[in-house]
Amino acid sequence: MVFDPLTALSLASNIIQLVDFTSRVVAKCRHIYADGALPEHYELHIVTEDVKRTSTKLKQRPPPRWPLKLDKDYLKVETDQERKDREEDVAWQEREEEWAFNGLSSTCIKIADELLARLSKHSVPDGIPRTKWKSFREALETVWKKKDLDELAARLAEIRNQMAFHILAKFKTMFDLSVLQQSYRFDWLDCQTQRMIQNLEDNQGIFSDELRVQNSSIANLFQEARNHFTEQQTKTRNAILKAIDKASQSRRHNAASNRQGFGVASWEYQSPQDDDQYSLADSDFGQDADDQHEKSDQEVREEQRMRSEAQFKQAILQSLRFPSMSSRFLEIAPAHAKTFDWVFRGPRSEESLWSNFGEWLRNGSGIYWINGKAGSGKSTLMRYICQDPRTLDFLSSWGGQPGKPTIVGFFFCNIGTPEQSSQLGLLRSLLHEILSRKPECIPSVFPERWEVFEEMETLDPESSEFRDLITEEKEFRETMPKLMLAFQKLLRQEIGPVCLFIDGLDEYNGDPDDTINLFKTIVSPKVKICLSSRPWLPFQDAFKGCQQMKLEDLTRPDIQAYVDDTLSQNSRMKAMYLSEPVQLPKLVQEIVNKAAGVFLWVNLVVASLLRGASNHDHISDLQRRVLEIPSELESLFTYMIRLIEPVYLEQGLQIFRIMLRSQEVSALLDEEEDYLQVEGLCAIDLSFALEMDTTRILQTPVTALNDEDVFRRAGPGGDVECKLKVRCAGLLEIPTPCLEDTLPGSRMSRRIGNTKVRWLHRTVKDFLETEGAQELLLKSSRKSDFSPSLPLLRASIMRLKTWLANTPAEDGIHPLPGLVARAMILAHQVECELDRAEVELLDELDATVRYHWQPDAGDELSPTSTGHWADDMLYRHLRMPGEWNDNFLTLAIQYDLPLYLSQKIRKMKVDLSAKPGRPYLDYIVWSDQVSTGASKSISAKSLGMKRDVLALLLHQKCDPNQLFDGKTPWQKVQYKVCNHIVELGSVWIEVMRLFIRHGADLRAFDADGDSYEVRKIVETVFSHRFRDESEKLLALLLPPMSRSRTQSNRTSASKAMTWFKKTVLFNRASTI
Repeated sequence: MVFDPLTALSLASNIIQLVDFTSRVVAKCRHIYADGALPEHYELHIVTEDVKRTSTKLKQRPPPRWPLKLDKDYLKVETDQERKDREEDVAWQEREEEWAFNGLSSTCIKIADELLARLSKHSVPDGIPRTKWKSFREALETVWKKKDLDELAARLAEIRNQMAFHILAKFKTMFDLSVLQQSYRFDWLDCQTQRMIQNLEDNQGIFSDELRVQNSSIANLFQEARNHFTEQQTKTRNAILKAIDKASQSRRHNAASNRQGFGVASWEYQSPQDDDQYSLADSDFGQDADDQHEKSDQEVREEQRMRSEAQFKQAILQSLRFPSMSSRFLEIAPAHAKTFDWVFRGPRSEESLWSNFGEWLRNGSGIYWINGKAGSGKSTLMRYICQDPRTLDFLSSWGGQPGKPTIVGFFFCNIGTPEQSSQLGLLRSLLHEILSRKPECIPSVFPERWEVFEEMETLDPESSEFRDLITEEKEFRETMPKLMLAFQKLLRQEIGPVCLFIDGLDEYNGDPDDTINLFKTIVSPKVKICLSSRPWLPFQDAFKGCQQMKLEDLTRPDIQAYVDDTLSQNSRMKAMYLSEPVQLPKLVQEIVNKAAGVFLWVNLVVASLLRGASNHDHISDLQRRVLEIPSELESLFTYMIRLIEPVYLEQGLQIFRIMLRSQEVSALLDEEEDYLQVEGLCAIDLSFALEMDTTRILQTPVTALNDEDVFRRAGPGGDVECKLKVRCAGLLEIPTPCLEDTLPGSRMSRRIGNTKVRWLHRTVKDFLETEGAQELLLKSSRKSDFSPSLPLLRASIMRLKTWLANTPAEDGIHPLPGLVARAMILAHQVECELDRAEVELLDELDATVRYHWQPDAGDELSPTSTGHWADDMLYRHLRMPGEWNDNFLTLAIQYDLPLYLSQKIRKMKVDLSAKPGRPYLDYIVWSDQVSTGASKSISAKSLGMKRDVLALLLHQKCDPNQLFDGKTPWQKVQYKVCNHIVELGSVWIEVMRLFIRHGADLRAFDADGDSYEVRKIVETVFSHRFRDESEKLLALLLPPMSRSRTQSNRTSASKAMTWFKKTVLFNRASTI
């Protein structure tokens, strides 16, 4: 048979396929017959079982938890609702991922089961006879169904790859989140260490001096060690040679002795110093050592001088520093994300509302004025500028000025210490900041103080003379003229370009022209200043020609971003954005429009909206909230106070008064350099003031407050924080302190308890000091006997009993005298306001301080006798302890406590006239000293209390003519009347009358080159305004006979006038 070519090719192809198929069947048949299964099926079976087993485990294992909240704000304290919402979001994400992964695992297990079932059909199980026919049949079926097996294996591989991808993606996400979290932790750590790094940079010069000293010391020690090693090596070599020589002689001697029948002899080591030959041989080396010692002594003296210079410079810097120097800067909240960035970009081409700030930094000069309404964010912007690295970058190209620019800031604050709101504090801060970075300028800036250092006979830092000098320098305070002169000298030094950032000119406590003139004088080609203030008229007139910006006109986008970001972080508001896509954005725009650039107003309104969201308010409720909130800050504060629940309102108003009074007393104490500065009311003090009554204070032992009690009282979410939120409408707050996990409990509780209570904004205090707000506050005392000084007095005593150990000393000033002075001022104010004496509290104060005060046994000023603590602790710089014989009664006299004195003297029954040392009458403070607790101009109430104390002491037979410190108490009163502008003249006349009636010496006396005579004083000071009182007082100056004659004349004249009225005027009336 003949086939055509195509048919023959097709037939040949079929034959080849048949042969190939048959060969594969035969080959597989052999494997199945020999092993029971094909090798590839066996391997696939193992892999499939492993995939199934792994998928089952992964399906049963719960997914790993997410690390922490990993947004930029994860370090912020969350509310319970925010934490709940976040946990629900995380749980939902985890459930979604768990469902997806479990689906993949189930599919993988299903395919694996199917593939294993197929594979089991194509194998001969163990235990069953393997016949050729059965093997052939399994091989034939395997070849026919190979495609199905390959498809199942491919599907299984695909699912397995997808699961692997899922796991890798999960690991990558967790890794990225962990890295991001770690990055944020580093950012947080950077925030915490910025001040430390800045201080290191500021004190680089001082550290450089210390480093040079240390390097010199190390070099000297190394040289001395090398010389000593060489010397000892030489001595050791000579000693060894000498010992070898002696050993040789000894051996020869021993050999001779042994030959002569003597016993074994021994030899003894002899030190080289005892060897004459060694001393002579080493004489040259000894001369070299002496030269080396002379050189080392000279280097030691140079090292001592360098160390002394560094310590003296540091002492001068410390004398300029004050504790509250950076407090205001640290209290300002950082700018919200994405806000104020425009300040470095400059205005757009179509804008002409403000001068280009970035260009001013690069090439500008003179003054740049940032002005804006209260609460518009001026201080926040100034802090943002000072901290942003672009500020230094821009200043680096400033007009080709050589050297690295120096950036220095000062933030005025009129609700802090006096230094924070005065030119004195401004100059001290600027001098400290600049000289810390340029310590080489200190000798030129303070030449008189440096001359004292140069004249020191010894510059040994360890000598007592030098230590005393350092102590004096640290405590020395320059006067305002000297500081101004020093600052002018500093600016004339080669210190490179300087840019000052001064915030809050309107918070300066004085005439605005003072600061205006100062800064205009400072400005020069190498000094420029950025100022911020409210747009007061004096500032507008002074800076109208300067580059400037009006902040409230530029912050609309920032306010928009702040409102959107803050609301969108709340889960309920986020849901409302979806459910109310028109009304809620419209409400946000209404807030932005109504804010008029005042960030503080926006902050309060947003907080109100978030409270509404937590109450499940509808959009209409939120709109009504915004509509009812006044747009002016003062009206807003009034509105917020009226929203306080009536049951809490009285205590809330009392807390406001306590806060205001505390700051008044702190300001009085801060004017005294001998007292530790207290910037305001701390959380633990407020807790004492709100909870303690006199009975509980008397029952409380002198013991440290435990950590749990501190956290309960003043910690986050504690009693004080909750009371401020509920009773003060958020206008007072306690900032959350930064607490490291590594802090032990005592240090953590100390930081929490000492956290300062602060106003939401300075404008809150300004509002509460207005006449309308004062009337509102006084309502708290109309229905109850309330003085804000009484709870503060109780808190002061509780602090002494339970918190004194947590009040550290600063600048070498112990806190105890300041706390005593604070308590006495408050006691004075309680007597003024309530007309009663707190005898039990003051006695407890006396006992508590007696318990605490332990004189230092190593202190030269500590008395050897056991006197009262007041005689040891107070005014130690004015006299030796024991010289005045002070006691608690003398303190009560100084602080004008007549009611307390009256009760104590009546109970004590002591002879006050017999007191040794300083007489009791001399403790009455007739001047306007702050220690009286009165204001600078003595009030009628305060002077009346002094008069009552005087009458009490004179009644107790205290001598008005007892001489002390060159004057008598009577002479001091006359000196006060003559040399001061005396108001309240009628009260002063009563004071003089009391002195005269109790035997005051009426003779004239001389003081400070002037003569003082009682009659002349009365006629000059009082007669023209208080004629009748003056005549009565002058009558007391007459001798008894003249006084009776004058009285007789006055009686006759009175009788004549009576006859005239009765007779002449009566007759004239009858005639008419």
